[in-house]
Amino acid sequence: MPSLVDIQNVRDHLAEVGLRPSSIKTMILQINRVLNGVFDTNAPTLKILKRNTNEIMKWIESDALPNYNSRKQHLNSINHLFKTYDIKHEGLEQKIRDYNEMSNAEITQLGTNEKRVNLIQSVDFEALEEQMRKEKNLTKKLVLALYTLIPPLRQQDYLNLPVFDKAPKTKSKRPVNYMDLRNKVLVIGNHKTSDSNGEKIIDLPDELIAIIRKYLRYEESSVILPMTSSNFTKYFQRHFNGLSPQVLRKAFVSQYANGMSVEERFKLGRLMGHKISTSQLQYNKPELVKQSNEQKQTDEDQ
Repeated sequence: MPSLVDIQNVRDHLAEVGLRPSSIKTMILQINRVLNGVFDTNAPTLKILKRNTNEIMKWIESDALPNYNSRKQHLNSINHLFKTYDIKHEGLEQKIRDYNEMSNAEITQLGTNEKRVNLIQSVDFEALEEQMRKEKNLTKKLVLALYTLIPPLRQQDYLNLPVFDKAPKTKSKRPVNYMDLRNKVLVIGNHKTSDSNGEKIIDLPDELIAIIRKYLRYEESSVILPMTSSNFTKYFQRHFNGLSPQVLRKAFVSQYANGMSVEERFKLGRLMGHKISTSQLQYNKPELVKQSNEQKQTDEDQ
């Protein structure tokens, strides 16, 4: 019988290196979250774990986690999991240092969670849409269009996305995620909530289609936004006044869901991969997003 990851072994390792019980509890929760996100179980075989360290890194780098501080914490926890089973991953220690630096920059930029909420509530979609129409740089124009002309999806749904003038009729010849410009649809079959919500089909407005066509002609490409999730986040923050894709998604929910019926909120949540009620609670009430003392203690221990 193949050997499985045993969380008790990880607990023993964390205790041996001197972490407090509250920090051990938090780190185990983070390890379980990552393993379930990648493998749909917190007890994969050791063979599978060792073969898929890159997939674990990709999951942490995606926007499954809300910010660099969270990614740093989860990566630290995974580092302890790897140490428990003597698994080596080239670049992991450097990635932790990078996330620590980006987390510090993020905290400096946002200050506190309350300021983050204020940033979310200050997003002006009409101003962004006006900026989009005036923008000459086609990449910036496309990014703004994707986040203002349709409900903003997770960034990995847009990155390296194939675009067809007309998608092949045979399903086997189509990618899982793609744009079909002639039929004016964005089809997302592989996404974070695909198991529960199935395939997403988003209607594309004519203005967005025209921007996409112009972008593809200029880039001489058949895909949009060919970059990694991490690079896209950096690009976004550099060019759009410190905003991030996550902030715009939260802002969209905060600003537009309140005036919707229960049925409309449900449909929007399915489309965006959000639990709308949860998002509204988290981002309309600053007191509900303050970092817990336990998490702060974990930061100190790590």
